[in-house]
Amino acid sequence: MKLKIILGLLSLFMFFGNSELVAQHHSKKHVHVVKKPHGRKTVVIKTHKRYARSKVIVVKRRNGKLHGILPAGYSTIIYKNNSYHFHNGIYYLPKANAYVQVIPPMGLRIKTIPIHTTFTIGLINYHYYQGVYYIMANNEYEIVDPPIGAKVADLPMDLVEEVTIDGITYWELDGYLYSKNANGTFDLAGKLE
Repeated sequence: MKLKIILGLLSLFMFFGNSELVAQHHSKKHVHVVKKPHGRKTVVIKTHKRYARSKVIVVKRRNGKLHGILPAGYSTIIYKNNSYHFHNGIYYLPKANAYVQVIPPMGLRIKTIPIHTTFTIGLINYHYYQGVYYIMANNEYEIVDPPIGAKVADLPMDLVEEVTIDGITYWELDGYLYSKNANGTFDLAGKLE
């Protein structure tokens, strides 16, 4: 009996000692592949914690201010039949004879972004600026969903709505919920369904 326990513990030790974690980014899901000895694999799919929209109570609405003109030096990116105007890390869409700041769609790519925060989750390097998350793809910055475990110093407050769900306050940005820490930073808490 003791020999079986020792052999079982030894095999667990060998498994965890030899396993390698490889993270791959996937839109809306984070896939972790654990490679085991002898070519076997275990796939664990982690998703954002989901919150029902029906439970959201809006405390403070988005500012959503309109801009009469675009800043000088902007560039235009056509993506999925929409013209996104980009300047200094900020994206705009036309609205009612003006322009409104937006979070751009996942998959859109650009060549450069302004000075930004870089952090690593799993084995993936993320770049963050003004509520937008990027990864490098073919020498371009591709916009991706916020990764599970993201912690950021700031959010674009004109695009954020303060809400409560079951009495807990969150800051909602593009369907993602953030909780605010005592030091003023934000942790990604989940996603609205």
